[in-house]
Amino acid sequence: MSNEKNRNAINVIASLLGYVVPLLVNLIATPFLLHSLGNDAFGIQVLVNVVIGYLAIMDMGIGLPLIKYLAEDRAKGDMKSASDLLSTTLVLYLVLGIFGMFVAFGISGYLAEHLFSIPNHLINEAKLVFQLAAVGFFATLLMGWGRSVAMGLQRYEVAYAISALSSMLGVGIGLYLVYAGFGVVGYVFSKVLFLFIASFVYFVIYRIFIPEYKITLHFDKASIIRIRSYLVYGIIHRGVSGLAGSIDKTLLGILVSTASVGLYSLPYMLTNAINYALSYMLSFIFPASSELYATGQYGRLRELFINSSRFLAAVSCMVFVPLFLLGKTFLFLWIGRETGEKVLTTFYLLALAAFFQVLLTSLTNCVMIGIGRVDRFTMYTIIRVVVLSVLCILLIPMFNYEGAAWAVLITCVVDVAYFTLFLKKYLEVGVASLLMTAYMRPLFLGGGLGLMLLPFHHLVSSWFDILVLSVVIEITLISLYYHFNVLRESEKELIRSTLARLLILRSIG
Repeated sequence: MSNEKNRNAINVIASLLGYVVPLLVNLIATPFLLHSLGNDAFGIQVLVNVVIGYLAIMDMGIGLPLIKYLAEDRAKGDMKSASDLLSTTLVLYLVLGIFGMFVAFGISGYLAEHLFSIPNHLINEAKLVFQLAAVGFFATLLMGWGRSVAMGLQRYEVAYAISALSSMLGVGIGLYLVYAGFGVVGYVFSKVLFLFIASFVYFVIYRIFIPEYKITLHFDKASIIRIRSYLVYGIIHRGVSGLAGSIDKTLLGILVSTASVGLYSLPYMLTNAINYALSYMLSFIFPASSELYATGQYGRLRELFINSSRFLAAVSCMVFVPLFLLGKTFLFLWIGRETGEKVLTTFYLLALAAFFQVLLTSLTNCVMIGIGRVDRFTMYTIIRVVVLSVLCILLIPMFNYEGAAWAVLITCVVDVAYFTLFLKKYLEVGVASLLMTAYMRPLFLGGGLGLMLLPFHHLVSSWFDILVLSVVIEITLISLYYHFNVLRESEKELIRSTLARLLILRSIG
């Protein structure tokens, strides 16, 4: 049990850092990119991620069964099945990656010249950027295989260390290439290059540190049979997920302009990154729930979900309370007052939507996939993207990028229905019961502190003020959590031992 808690703690920290570090790098890089490239060229590099997101349908959702069954094989000690699974999925990734790369390369001209509203003087650059995106998709699949393997082994520190480092270096070298005059093409080239480097590093690490897994390029019939149900739903899910994550930006690029895409992406990048950081901080719940469900430990699975929900609610308040209080000042300091004023309402709408999505769907999705109900997960995703698409089509022509943000927020109604159904049918936990045991205290304490500090938020005017008030909020919330028993005894002991170590180090210093 102690080893399991240590592994979960490592996974939480690794997952969090794996998203926070690249987020900080991108936040620092964004003002320079926006100023150096201009709104339209900045919007084009945003659309690169949109294109890669749509191409994700071609990976057929293989990463989900790879993580699930690798976790199960590891729990059962079945090295042969694990090795066959790894080999088969690697071949599938290679085949699909090459096929997708050629398809994307072939349509790059259409994307640049006809689909998106790109200014004439940027069409040639846009065409080259979309061609780089095609190559980047192949690299993304290779890196995705390596990351999925690490997750299936519950080695999240490996998974996120490599991807975070490659992201940092890709952005850093990309900024240099922009400064050197290579523009958006140079920036995208750098990011694609480091995707390939990260993929190579994954392969090297696995060959050195886990030699017991015999990975060769071959298809195994039994492995194909194991994952085939996931492939059927995976194609649907990946296609729909690509729409769900990009339909707002795609419709902005088609109906309005790439400049609108660039402006919308500024608050979207911030809030979406926070959403993913918090969600993936506990993404080890996916393989863990798969292990517990496969071995019939349903009570422990329910307990894991409830405890994780309480922890997630507490951490979410620690992130979103300062975000709502200090968001306006942050935007003005980050991208300038003029640009910040344009996207301020969009920022608050997207932040509120991200808060709901974290609490309602992050853990729910992990458990739903972990217990093998990918069919229900896929149905939810389809309904969600249909609702979001309709709302975007209705609201974007009237309200531009604010309309897209409203569409994202209103779509959270679907998340509420999905969350309620999941609790009742699959965990046999009442919504009211979960609210009382997991959500009530952290949300009440976080919301109360936010309301108390609200009259003073206008006094914050510098980065130093933001840092100081953020630290005050975090320390206050942790103290409140400690005093009002939001934290379990094991978490309190972790805080006490950490403080003791800090005091010892201080005395030695």
